[in-house]
Amino acid sequence: MTRAMEQSPPLVSVAVIVYNQEDYIEACLDSILAQTYRPIEIVVADDGSTDRTREIVRRYIDAYPGVIVPVFAARNAGVTANSTAAHRGCTGKYIAWLGGDDIMAPDKIARQVAVMESDDDIALCYHDLDVFDSDTGQTLRRFSELNRPREGHIGTAIRYGTFNGGSATMVRRDQAPDGYDPRIPVASDWLYWVQCLRTGGRIVYIDAIMGRYRRHARNVTSENAATRRLYSTIS
Repeated sequence: MTRAMEQSPPLVSVAVIVYNQEDYIEACLDSILAQTYRPIEIVVADDGSTDRTREIVRRYIDAYPGVIVPVFAARNAGVTANSTAAHRGCTGKYIAWLGGDDIMAPDKIARQVAVMESDDDIALCYHDLDVFDSDTGQTLRRFSELNRPREGHIGTAIRYGTFNGGSATMVRRDQAPDGYDPRIPVASDWLYWVQCLRTGGRIVYIDAIMGRYRRHARNVTSENAATRRLYSTIS
C-alpha cells in the first residue's frame, strides 16, 4: 500500500535512553537538533543519573522549550524500565530510538520518514551505523559487518534476532507494544522489535550509514559473541 507524503509532515519522537552520560549527551542532543527534518520532539528518559547528565539536559530544556521532553526516573530502574518510560513519553507518529551516547547524521530522520511514509505496511525501518571508539573517535567497523542486514516480517526477526542497531531504528508508534517486557532486564529491545511486527508489518533496511554507535566501557551490554548474535542494545 503506497501513498503520497502527508501535506503536513508527521511528528517524529526521538526517544533518547540516558544514564550517567554527562560526557556524551550534548553531542547526542546536538545531532538531533541538527536534523533537517521537522517537526520533532526529543523525549529524554534519564534513569536516575548520578552525574551531571540531568543538569545538562535541563539546560537544553531551557534553550529549546517545547522540544525537549524530560522523562526523569525518581531512581535507577534499569534500561528496560527506562525504555518503557521513553516509549510512553512519545506522542509522534514515528519513534526514532537513540542511545544518549550515540549520534545521528543530519538527514537520518528525513530519509527514514520518507521510507516509512511511502508504504503503510512498513512497521520498522533501520540503517547501517558507524561503530566508533569513544576515546579516539576512530571507526572500528560498520555495524553491518557483524550483523548482516535483513528485511522481512516477524518470522525474520524471530529467526535472526536483533540484526538492526537500536540507535538505527525507527518504528511506527501505532504498531509498537505499550513498552518493553519487564521480565527481560537487559537487551529487551529484541522482543520490542518483534512485537512491532506482530500485526503483519514489514522491517526494511536503508543501505547507508546514518548514525554513529559509540563503544566505551560503560555500554549496557558487553560485546561478546553471544550478545552480537542476539542483541544490539540502544545504549
